[in-house]
Amino acid sequence: MNIKQILRPNLQQQAVSTGRRPQKQAASAAVQRSTDRVSWSKQALAFVEEQNRILWGKQPGGTEGGGAADPMGAELKQQYNCLKIATRIQKGDKVPLKDLKYLRDADPKAYMMAIATRQEKRHPKEWKSVLDEDEARQRAAQPSGQGAEGCESPEGCAETED
Repeated sequence: MNIKQILRPNLQQQAVSTGRRPQKQAASAAVQRSTDRVSWSKQALAFVEEQNRILWGKQPGGTEGGGAADPMGAELKQQYNCLKIATRIQKGDKVPLKDLKYLRDADPKAYMMAIATRQEKRHPKEWKSVLDEDEARQRAAQPSGQGAEGCESPEGCAETED
């Protein structure tokens, strides 16, 4: 004998012993009608896909578009730089004046919060400018044919071009 049958009788046996019969659960017509069904035409699906492609900046072949002209990417980069500078200030580290001014101009609220929540350090770390790192990455990403070729300063390049 199975121990489960001994300890817990079948539900149908319980229903018979109490005099009740189990009810069949039939779905009513009102319940069936309340469910929504959507059928999209091919034209509507093509329109939605086109809108999503435009929104996310993808090319028709599936490649990512954008680049330097991408406004969302530029704003995210600015927010990332501001966050990096603000956390360095809050930790009590020394940040270049150039970065402080950048944060103050780009995100005044983050600047105020960073200054207000700054913690003093006994030996603060001195950071290089976040903006210099960003510019160095941009120069490294540029193809070799573009940009300043061997110019140390903009004034030096302007003199050689004349």
